[in-house]
Amino acid sequence: MTDVRTEIKPPISRLRLYIAPALLLVLAILFSIGWLVVSRQVEARLDAMISEEATKGRSWSCDNRHVAGYPFRIEIECINARIKDSGPSQNEARLSRLGVVAQVYDPTLIIIEAQGPMLALSKEQPIASVEWSSLRSSVHLSGGELDRLSIWGDGISIKTQLNGQPSNVSLSHGEFHLRIKPENDRPSNHLEFVTQASGISSDTMPGPVAKIEIAGTVEQGIQFLNYKGIEALEMWRQTKGKIQLDALKITRGEQNLEVKGTLGLDDQRKPSGQIEVSGKGLEDLFKSQGLSKLSGLQASNVKVPLIFTRGLLLLGPFKVAELHPLY
Repeated sequence: MTDVRTEIKPPISRLRLYIAPALLLVLAILFSIGWLVVSRQVEARLDAMISEEATKGRSWSCDNRHVAGYPFRIEIECINARIKDSGPSQNEARLSRLGVVAQVYDPTLIIIEAQGPMLALSKEQPIASVEWSSLRSSVHLSGGELDRLSIWGDGISIKTQLNGQPSNVSLSHGEFHLRIKPENDRPSNHLEFVTQASGISSDTMPGPVAKIEIAGTVEQGIQFLNYKGIEALEMWRQTKGKIQLDALKITRGEQNLEVKGTLGLDDQRKPSGQIEVSGKGLEDLFKSQGLSKLSGLQASNVKVPLIFTRGLLLLGPFKVAELHPLY
């Protein structure tokens, strides 16, 4: 009789089948905790910024603020945002919605989206209303401080009401770029800027649409990032700040105007410096502004120096206008 022995194998462990899902679950929990911690930190920093702004006389508020964006983004939404200056002018801006987005893996780049209209007021009286089809901004931080700023907008309409005179201006596209100018691979106190706007039209200047391009440097412009309003302007003046205008070009149909030069403020808070103006087809514009002495620019692209000195605007040795303090 044959003895048949059956070999009994030990049961296979199924534990390893659950290792991968368990690790994923642990990672998900840790990531969720990390996102929650970061979102709380963002809210804390935002509250700290609002408190700091309040010490400078600016009040930030909104009817409803919440943080979302899990799992890869931090999104802050503010409904009916309001920014108010407690100074003598009591300027205020109101915005329907303000959204701020940052990626968890790159919190130094912040994207800002705004939903209009935006209403500007002074002492509770409306002075301007701005609407747009799209408006976005990006902010790049370095060491927790602003390093670069960019703003893009399309389909922008601006309605103003100053001294009882209404004015409507629209542009198809506009953008503005600003950065702290580097020197020897380190940030300086100067700001570089580039801005352009196209498809500009106004009911006060009917005719062809216009295009504007501006580029330059604001020496000692860091003052405008640290202080507010007139205080910033005065601090900038005291630190011998100047605007180095590398290019200002305005094109409107057959008309064009180009300006280059340097401007600052003197001890009387009046413009000081010199710019060089060239252009053509500008006779009617200069006459309407009481600057008929510049109408010779219509004939050719001759360059004309304008000198701002001792409270006067000079065209060579000739007085063009008297200047008044800016503030």
